Amino acid sequence: MFKDTIKISIISGNGGVGSTLMYGTRPIGGNGGNGGNIILKGTATRHDLSHLSPSKPYKAKDGKPGSTKKRSGTKGDDLIIEVPLGTEVYEDEKLLLKISKNLQEEKLLEGGLGSLGSISLSANNFKMQEYKYNVEGKKKTINLILKLVCDVIFFGLPNAGKSSMLNELAHTAVKTASYSFTTLEPQTGLMDGLILMDLPGLIEGTADGKGVGVEFIKHTEKANLIVHFVSLEDIDPISSYKKIRKEILTLPERIQKMKEVIVLTKHDSISNTKRDEIVRELGKLNPEITYSSIIDDESLEKVKKLIIRNFEPKIIANNSHR
Repeated sequence: MFKDTIKISIISGNGGVGSTLMYGTRPIGGNGGNGGNIILKGTATRHDLSHLSPSKPYKAKDGKPGSTKKRSGTKGDDLIIEVPLGTEVYEDEKLLLKISKNLQEEKLLEGGLGSLGSISLSANNFKMQEYKYNVEGKKKTINLILKLVCDVIFFGLPNAGKSSMLNELAHTAVKTASYSFTTLEPQTGLMDGLILMDLPGLIEGTADGKGVGVEFIKHTEKANLIVHFVSLEDIDPISSYKKIRKEILTLPERIQKMKEVIVLTKHDSISNTKRDEIVRELGKLNPEITYSSIIDDESLEKVKKLIIRNFEPKIIANNSHR
């Protein structure tokens, strides 16, 4: 199941104990190794936070103790926690950092210091009190919040054909079927450098808690264009369009003001005369409109050109998330 928020506990490794062994009057005890760090790493291969669990602490390895023959203990292994790009890390309400690049690594907690062994204590008496004991690792509870990155949002009633269109335009493999809410979580794909996002379908009353659309609006903060899909199989496609426009007006203002294009899907399901009539009527509400079918390559190309033509070039050039 898709997960975009989670609270986890993290613990860095304890420092290893230094050896106080002496060979007669000669010190032979090595220093303890430092504990492992907790590191957050961004990866493009993960798409949500469902691989993480709130029920167990994430702990790095402890440093190894010092031993005889002046051998110091090895440092404890770091614990690297992989997260998808767009993950924000909070402690209480404070934002600690953001993961926005593939392979980006950020240290969340540093491991404890190992204590000094007899080989160091004899030569550094002035540090004896400071380093007599090994240092325990640090603990912290953090909130991870995933905000997916997208440029273009797909809106439309369930069964409007959004998932099928995403599969065709971005060569993805989103599950599709002829029933409501096949898409239960955001799906993304890449088309000519633009990140397309298919949001779970809006329905009448979404703003009042019905359906599954509003929950994922936070993932649209960087979007610049709405593609509004309307199925020509609907009894009244114009009414379907108006229903979703009404719901859009209940969403954050930035989405209300976002530029929109209309794609009429499944155009092969009705006559050309009826199709053209609907295009004329909806064109009065929004002139940026086309029709398409996933079995019509020429019409798919028209959809692609409509999206690219209406997406702001300056956004493509300046987007920091790519």
